Amino acid sequence: IAYWVTGMIPVETPKTLSFIFFSGLVAICAMILPGLSGAFILLILGQYAFITSVLRDPFHWEHLQIILIFVLGCLTGILAFSRVLRFCLKKFPQTTLGLLTGFMIGALRKVWPWKIPLETEIIRGKEYVLQEINVLPELNLHLLIACLVMIIGFSLVLKLESLHKS
Repeated sequence: IAYWVTGMIPVETPKTLSFIFFSGLVAICAMILPGLSGAFILLILGQYAFITSVLRDPFHWEHLQIILIFVLGCLTGILAFSRVLRFCLKKFPQTTLGLLTGFMIGALRKVWPWKIPLETEIIRGKEYVLQEINVLPELNLHLLIACLVMIIGFSLVLKLESLHKS
């Protein structure tokens, strides 16, 4: 799921109060799941630029109304989804942890550091990448050093864990 979501292209969506509520509800659910970003979900839903522009000038009545509806969506989402997640972790711990691990592995597509942009869009003077492709890194000294540091760090964590258990 996370692999599919992180490859989605943002779309234009309505700015209705019901959709703003829904956006808050979905974004907050993504924020408590590993591997998914609430801001990224808002971007996909076409609400990121709209919500951030409203938050920049919150003291207009219309903006206060939008912020309130968005926050209500977030509160509803976190209260409902945290209960669902707690229930799943108690009732189906292995399956739930497997699903959460899958979210993290799927999200690697988005956090992969070597990319080539395929499609960009300028929003309020800033360029955003809409679609990109992951590529393999060049084999050079920097990559070798990074891999070596990663192996050392991983080994250190394993050693500290074994010392802690004994």
